[in-house]
Amino acid sequence: MNLSRGVSAFIIVLVILVASSFIVLSDFIPPVAPPDEPPSQAVEPVIVDGLVLAATAYFWQDFMPEIPSMGPPFYLVIRVNATNHANTTVFGLNVHVVTVYFGDSTNVLHTFKIQPGLACCFDEFTVPSNISHLIEFTNDRETIFSPDLEEGIDLYARVHVVWDNGEALITTPPVPLGFTY
Repeated sequence: MNLSRGVSAFIIVLVILVASSFIVLSDFIPPVAPPDEPPSQAVEPVIVDGLVLAATAYFWQDFMPEIPSMGPPFYLVIRVNATNHANTTVFGLNVHVVTVYFGDSTNVLHTFKIQPGLACCFDEFTVPSNISHLIEFTNDRETIFSPDLEEGIDLYARVHVVWDNGEALITTPPVPLGFTY
């Protein structure tokens, strides 16, 4: 009987470990692949099927009005400029994930879930033929990320842009991290 209790206990522990692994991994966001080399200071557009995409970023840590117990939250805003030179409308343009890298390297700081900017109410965007849209995205503010960084350190983002018939990876130029006091 002791052997069957030991086997039962082992199976229970194994089930708990496997279930815990699934819970932990479900929050895992794979990083957006780094560029072949770190970006220059210029915005470098990417062209896919007549859609010209370029992005800029703004990064800051918020130290006001007071620092939360988990530390100052890290925020980002990504602005994607989408210009459609194709003869068809682009539907479902969106950004779901962004990976932030340290300025002159391909070292990952963090990968963020992304949502439309605070002033926007859309989940997906349409870009008609011969039209340009500037679309703003931000990190999920419900999930706090608080790294220990120096003010002014250069960071850049790799942005995974998707739409109904395609996808592209675009890179923002490096910009200094700001602090709000």
